[in-house]
Amino acid sequence: MTIKRIFTPLEVRAAPEVDGLKNVIQIVTWEMRFECVETGQDSLAQGETILSLPNPEHYIPADSVDWSVLEAWVISAEGGDAFLQDLEAFHREELERQKQYAAADIFDGFKNADQSSAWVKEQLCAQIDLERNKAIARGVLFKGQRYQSDRVSIQRVLNAVQLMSEENTSKPKDWITADNTIQSLSLSDLKSLAHALVTHEEQCVMLARDYKNRVQSIKSLSRSNSLLSEAVSAFHSID
Repeated sequence: MTIKRIFTPLEVRAAPEVDGLKNVIQIVTWEMRFECVETGQDSLAQGETILSLPNPEHYIPADSVDWSVLEAWVISAEGGDAFLQDLEAFHREELERQKQYAAADIFDGFKNADQSSAWVKEQLCAQIDLERNKAIARGVLFKGQRYQSDRVSIQRVLNAVQLMSEENTSKPKDWITADNTIQSLSLSDLKSLAHALVTHEEQCVMLARDYKNRVQSIKSLSRSNSLLSEAVSAFHSID
């Protein structure tokens, strides 16, 4: 089996300035797709990596770095060749399982129908979880700007609301948007942003829960494919 690896950065978060360096990448949310060249089937990995501070001699600002460099940084930060070998081994095994089940309707074409249907339902639920995570990470529109909506970003907003409330200050706070511009947000703005972020995450979580419940009632391969397509469309409609 020949496997092709495709790395995609889903979100890159950067600090405006660190030790005199501008637009320094700190966190990369990524997806790595392992594709079987012979069958076209794929298996997805997703993660979030915190990068160490760059050496000034090798520093590249966030708006200039390309995907291949980001991939190399992520792999290095996660453990280098050992990390990549473990990841590839896991997804090679997953692709082998997919290849085994690809030839027939899982509910009608296998001797052990209970086992095969359970396997596909497990894969569907895993894919729905992946689509949920991607929807959460796309960010939230607030007053015409998109803001990061991962767990870390939500907690930062909540912390800022708590601190400004305790200080009883009316001075706006500079906040970085998803495209790395700076907006001045009042305490009221931050409270509204926090509500929007938490609501967005809850909406994605509950939508995933609904589709995973519906997975349990499917009885054919064609229905599993259509249900997954429906779920992907539903997640993409969330803004």
